[in-house]
Amino acid sequence: MYATRVPGTPVYAAPETYPVMRQFEVISDAKYGPKVDVFSFGAVLLAMIVGHEPVVCSITPITKDGEMIKEHDRRKTDILEMGDHFLKELVLKCLENDSNCRQSAADIKVELEKHKWHLVRHCGCNEMDEEAVIEKVGRQPSYDYRFKVLFIGDRGVGKSCLFQRFQNPFYNVLMSTMTIGLDIDNESFKYDSKFVHLEVIDTAGQEQFFSVQAMYFRGIHGIFLVCDVTNRETFHHIPRWLELAHLHCTESNALIILIGNKIDQVEKRQVSYDEGQALAKCHGLSYMEASALDAERIEDMYRNMIQLLTRSVDLGSITIELRDTKGKVKLKNCHGNPSVRSVAESEALWGTILLYCNSHLIILLFY
Repeated sequence: MYATRVPGTPVYAAPETYPVMRQFEVISDAKYGPKVDVFSFGAVLLAMIVGHEPVVCSITPITKDGEMIKEHDRRKTDILEMGDHFLKELVLKCLENDSNCRQSAADIKVELEKHKWHLVRHCGCNEMDEEAVIEKVGRQPSYDYRFKVLFIGDRGVGKSCLFQRFQNPFYNVLMSTMTIGLDIDNESFKYDSKFVHLEVIDTAGQEQFFSVQAMYFRGIHGIFLVCDVTNRETFHHIPRWLELAHLHCTESNALIILIGNKIDQVEKRQVSYDEGQALAKCHGLSYMEASALDAERIEDMYRNMIQLLTRSVDLGSITIELRDTKGKVKLKNCHGNPSVRSVAESEALWGTILLYCNSHLIILLFY
């Protein structure tokens, strides 16, 4: 299906859907096709970004003399208001006058898929509800959410200290030793009225980029990428760790929070908070700072991860598996209601756009 002659809202219509007239005589009929929908998509996307209905300098894209007005000029006010929004280039390509210059629906899908990794993180910790009640509880017979979370980062950045300190507030970080293999911790939380199960995995302390096992990332929903604020080199290695995560994560939209650890060592600090924040923003990550000596900051790490993960499930950007009493696998869908789906049906949900515009998270689902 694509655009037809059924009347719609003119400001969202492609220029070729207007018949060209000169001296009250039609010299070119209206044209319809898939690229008309692409134009309308770009107009809707622009309206979502600026937060209001389209503003155009002329109600029609054709002058009285039959000349076509460039849509980039006709919508100049909204385009300027969009600023340097990360989807600006996509919007401009969709709003080309020449339909042959517009992106295809397949190209748009690919472009939006690139942003899914970035967008949920980008809304990040500033969006978190600080008053939300998240508390540790005992093991539950059933859970509303089940997640797997992984600690990764260079050797010696303090992954294991953060991992152990959360399990045991009395853990002596000065007695910490190198992790051999994997350490796994299972925790249960009550988040408002829902129960969350976290399987937290701490990777071996001696790993380096080339030796990290792909299996570490299998089924992972969230990642704590830990760096050492007293060692600038660990921040330089962020792109390599992200490359590994992209390559091996079976969950394409796994969430990553960048953790700047060891902030208690003020005199040895080499990376400032602003530098860490800017570096995280550059890679589309959320950024937090912590110290294994400060249990409260570690609790904030987990709190933010839980809120981001549960939000992502509710928005449909990641899928989790639950099991009912009959043993059937239930995939928790974007509306938070379990529904039994086949793998093929799940893959049919071919895109989720998350736009963070004007302090609002807007979702479009494409089936």
